[in-house]
Amino acid sequence: MVERWRPETHTFHLPVGECTITLEDVYYILGLNVSGFPVSGSNFVNIKEICHDYLGVISPQGATKGNSIKLKWLKDTFDDVGENASVLEKQASCRAYILRMIGGLLMSDKSNNRYRLSCVAPESSNPWIFPLAQRFNSGGLNFGKVPHNDIEGYRKTIDHMMVDEFYWRPYLMFQHEVSEEEMVTWTACTYLHCFHIVEKHHTDRVTLQFGFHQQIPQPPEDMRAYHEVDMRHEVDDNWNWVWKEEIQHWNERHNYVLQSKIVEESGLFYNLFGTQCTTPETAGSGSNPPTTNVQDNDQDEPENLNSFKGLNEFDEILDVELEVI
Repeated sequence: MVERWRPETHTFHLPVGECTITLEDVYYILGLNVSGFPVSGSNFVNIKEICHDYLGVISPQGATKGNSIKLKWLKDTFDDVGENASVLEKQASCRAYILRMIGGLLMSDKSNNRYRLSCVAPESSNPWIFPLAQRFNSGGLNFGKVPHNDIEGYRKTIDHMMVDEFYWRPYLMFQHEVSEEEMVTWTACTYLHCFHIVEKHHTDRVTLQFGFHQQIPQPPEDMRAYHEVDMRHEVDDNWNWVWKEEIQHWNERHNYVLQSKIVEESGLFYNLFGTQCTTPETAGSGSNPPTTNVQDNDQDEPENLNSFKGLNEFDEILDVELEVI
């Protein structure tokens, strides 16, 4: 997957199109709400006082550096609270876990192990539960189709991926009540914040992941200036002021949600052009899959390559791709 990752867009480039980790994935997999205020503020704090107030302990020597805290110390100290833990101890454990999730997974940076995903996923027989990470945390995983220590195997699997082998919308049939505010935030093409870290949520490049037809996106924004900011030199600043324009963009995220043709689907795959493909569950099941409807105010047009009008410069490329398929 590293070979398929493009840092300019923060997306994976696959034979079937671009995809990435979205706020929808964060919500369903980790169970974290993604709407609300940005994670930002001032670095002018006393780290030991913060640890005492929110974690209930004073961090020992070596557990902190500047205004950062070691993830390993958080794990060793708060990972096992026990059944008889008090309410305050459970709250501290939850806060430490959230810090580890943000600093070690969602917003990791070059400071490595201080606070700041598999190529082919195994099959799980466990029921769909929320958050979904619990499905892969209780055993029973089948790695039969996952190459082990085989880079060539992974590479060939991805290089020869067919359109019916990629789930664009894996949560579509999952029964879980979600607020409208959360769903709107998932599709917003805006900035994500974690104090000094700023990244772009490029939903316009992965519209198929939200049930929209994929159009040719605009050139990506140059994020190099953002990526050059890190905490290795113990920079202290008020990030609400430094990133005030980006934070304002997030606060106005409802103005930047996806607006495109909607593909109504029911347990189906959709390829790069939004055309319908059967899933392994419906293929060979003897039943006809549901039909696909496209909602749009324009006159109905056939769902094929000809719907990409005005893109003559891509005709030759598309013809070559069809011959290969």
